[in-house]
Amino acid sequence: MIKVCVMMSTYNGDKYLEEQILSILDQNIKVHLYIRDDGSNDGTKNILQKYINNENIFIRFSDNLGPQKSFMCLIDWVGMNYDFYFFADQDDKWKPGKIMRAIDFLKQDSLSFAKSKLYFSNVDMTDNELKKLNIKLSFWKYDINDVLLGSAPLGCTICYNKELQNHLLSYSPKIIECMIIGYI
Repeated sequence: MIKVCVMMSTYNGDKYLEEQILSILDQNIKVHLYIRDDGSNDGTKNILQKYINNENIFIRFSDNLGPQKSFMCLIDWVGMNYDFYFFADQDDKWKPGKIMRAIDFLKQDSLSFAKSKLYFSNVDMTDNELKKLNIKLSFWKYDINDVLLGSAPLGCTICYNKELQNHLLSYSPKIIECMIIGYI
């Protein structure tokens, strides 16, 4: 069985958070959702408390470090226990099948030469009521330099495999922070 984790940092995101959590849990595969609250002072913590006993959700309430360091903490927290790793924003809503589309792409035979694999997708932009706008961000025109330097893609579209997680955990925190700044 494929083991999948999703990492989400929250901060004062109560408006969209519950819908995002449900859209992640409603994927067609079992997911472990790791949420690190970055010191919220709105209703975010109350929403997270509803899920504290869910066996597939792991929550930590912490001091505010900012999004980059918060995601660094998540990368370290989840460790090497999964086959595939996803980043999630608190104010998104995932389409059904998002996780399996990413995994299927990374498992293609044409990618068998690569050990560390990174997937990212396009983004459908929405208004503040999550109604789809006629704006689609496409990241397929970017090359590896853009990806590594944080010019593209958005962090909420990223999936990567266990081998890449191993590399991320072996880098110094400062290098990882620099890499993540462009994604979050």
